Amino acid sequence: MFDITLICTQHDEKGACNFNQLYQIVERIQPNVIFEELPPSALEDFYVNKTRTNLETKTIIAYLEEHQIKHIPVDLDLELELSSFIEQNGKLHRRVENNSYDYQYLVDCNLKYTSQYGFRYLNSEYSIKNWAETYDVIEKTLEKLNDDKLFQIYKHWNEVIEKREQEMIRNIYQYCHDFVFERGLFFIGAAHRKSMIEKIKVQFKDSNVTWHYEDYDSLFFE
Repeated sequence: MFDITLICTQHDEKGACNFNQLYQIVERIQPNVIFEELPPSALEDFYVNKTRTNLETKTIIAYLEEHQIKHIPVDLDLELELSSFIEQNGKLHRRVENNSYDYQYLVDCNLKYTSQYGFRYLNSEYSIKNWAETYDVIEKTLEKLNDDKLFQIYKHWNEVIEKREQEMIRNIYQYCHDFVFERGLFFIGAAHRKSMIEKIKVQFKDSNVTWHYEDYDSLFFE
């Protein structure tokens, strides 16, 4: 039997969502392997050349200094088109922001709660609810704007997110099939939480893997 804990994060530090808190969580879990929301092609930049960094990789690097573990990049390799992809999505969100007070309010709430409560919030039903409401507002605002180009950007964004999530789940499942370990940890951005839990329940339904994604009181600190 394998145990994997899902830890939802955000890639930049903000308030209580910081390196110290995340490192303490990892220390409590004591994983043998960490699955990370990173494509294989990005490993060299983050871990060899260290020209790029984020909260998760910073935490993993520090943990590797004291522990011998495996860290596995499981994301879909989109590095070549990622810049354009993010740029187009940024334009979409700026248009929505300029046309929706509700969107501005929900984004502000997410930032406020992330800063105040950190990982306790990011791994909660409150975070799931906020993201669901945010997506709903985005779709309603796009309907109001009635811009075909924005519709296509949003459609493409959702298709890529779905492909990425499916790839990450497949890669973790395959690793569990090919290798033996006692405890695993999966870092992923909080926006994916609801969808990833749903995929985990389907993909790992009949497997010998036990997932933990609720009851975080023993992992998080006040």
